[in-house]
Amino acid sequence: MVYTVHLPDDEHTNLKAISQTWARNCDGFFAASNMTDHSVGAIDLPHLGPEGYGNIWQKVRTMWSYAYDHYKDDYDFFHIVGDDAYAVVENLRNFVDGFQFQQLEQGKMDKVSRVEYKEKARKWINVRPRPLWFGMIAFR
Repeated sequence: MVYTVHLPDDEHTNLKAISQTWARNCDGFFAASNMTDHSVGAIDLPHLGPEGYGNIWQKVRTMWSYAYDHYKDDYDFFHIVGDDAYAVVENLRNFVDGFQFQQLEQGKMDKVSRVEYKEKARKWINVRPRPLWFGMIAFR
C-alpha cells in the first residue's frame, strides 16, 4: 500500500495526476487531505496542529495511525510519499521480491549496517523478527 501526504492548496491537482498514473499500479492507495475526494483517493484525516508544511509530522503520524487501524492485516508493506513525488511501483515490488530483501528478512545485515551500526545493531542480532527499516538510518 502506498499513501501520500497532500496539502490541498491546489484543489488536488497533483493528486489527480497521481491517481491517473502511478497510483493505479498500487495494491492500495490513499491520500491524506483536509477534504475527502473519493475520485482521487483523498481522505479527510484530521491531525493535531495547524495545516501546513511546517506541521507535516503530525499529518504523517496520523496517516501511519490510519493505515495501522484500517490496513495492517491487508498489506505487507507500506510506503509513504509526498504529492510532488513519482513512485515507480514496479521497482518497489522488485525490491521486496529480490534477493537482498530476502536476506534482510532472514535477519542478515547488509554491509553498510554491519560497518556503520555494528555496536548499535548488536541488540538486534539475535532478535527475530528483527525490525526492518528502509530509506533512513535506523539508529540515531
